[in-house]
Amino acid sequence: MSASFEPQYPGIVIQAVGGTFGTLAGLLLAFQSGLIRATENFKLGIVAATGGICLVYLISMIGSLFGFPIPFIHAAGPVGIAFSLFVVVIAALNLVLDFDFIEQAAEHGAPKYLEWYGAFALMVTLVWLYMEILRLLAKPALEKPDCERPAAGIPQDIAEHMRLMCDIVVLGFQTDTTRITSLKLNNDHSAQRFPNLPKHGGKPGEGIDYMIHHLLSHTDNEDWLRVNQFFVEQTAYLAGRLDAIREGERTLLDNTLLLHTSSMLHGQHENSRLPAILLGGAGAGVRGGRVLDYTDKPDRQMCRLFMSLMDKMGDRQTAFGDAKAMLDEV
Repeated sequence: MSASFEPQYPGIVIQAVGGTFGTLAGLLLAFQSGLIRATENFKLGIVAATGGICLVYLISMIGSLFGFPIPFIHAAGPVGIAFSLFVVVIAALNLVLDFDFIEQAAEHGAPKYLEWYGAFALMVTLVWLYMEILRLLAKPALEKPDCERPAAGIPQDIAEHMRLMCDIVVLGFQTDTTRITSLKLNNDHSAQRFPNLPKHGGKPGEGIDYMIHHLLSHTDNEDWLRVNQFFVEQTAYLAGRLDAIREGERTLLDNTLLLHTSSMLHGQHENSRLPAILLGGAGAGVRGGRVLDYTDKPDRQMCRLFMSLMDKMGDRQTAFGDAKAMLDEV
């Protein structure tokens, strides 16, 4: 867990360690001085709160396995931060119960082996406290923008424009402004040209602007391949941005289903075999790193994929479009 958070938030581990042992020292001093005592009502309250937290975590874990995690508590919003603060406080107060157990055992001459029980209980509490402080520190609230404001107007550079649109999608998901976004990078019957992409075999500075996108799609040449690579690069950029943002123990990409597809396979209007790239979705149980080929299989409607994605988002349907069942492999 520490190895996962440290690359994203340099220095977070040492801060969490310092916070953990600082809390230990402060509460031990307060306990020894009598400022805080483990009364019966205090013990009852802390045990009940700890049990409630364990129940919430258990429900969230089981729900995540079926694509229905408890919302907000692991996010970086106000609810998620407040929940983490509450858990940190309860974890810290469990130290008082450990101190009391050790003190009572010593006063009543408890058997020697109970020393190990007391030490183990204290160690477990410290590890729990450290993990919760780590989670809390990984939920930063920005006091000011963390990137420069884009220039006013629509960018004239195609690559810059597409990256800006991808950044808007990321911002919408990161701030929870929206949960669903459609981004169309180009029209099927487009007159778009690509002067930003170098022409195959062309002179230095010569771009792919000698032919519009629609006509270029019928050529199936090296320039057409480069244009398609350019579109896939935008998807890779979007996935990279999402993967760089932490959401609790996962990334924003883990909590996002990112689908890249087209309405035809190539420029000869082949629409009986449609390409699709599905990224992310680890939080919903999607297994990546696979190639699923349905070319020679029956009932290979694209709507079966859409049904599977809706199911991952908690919207199970018995039929959608021309599909009557989900894709079991997704």
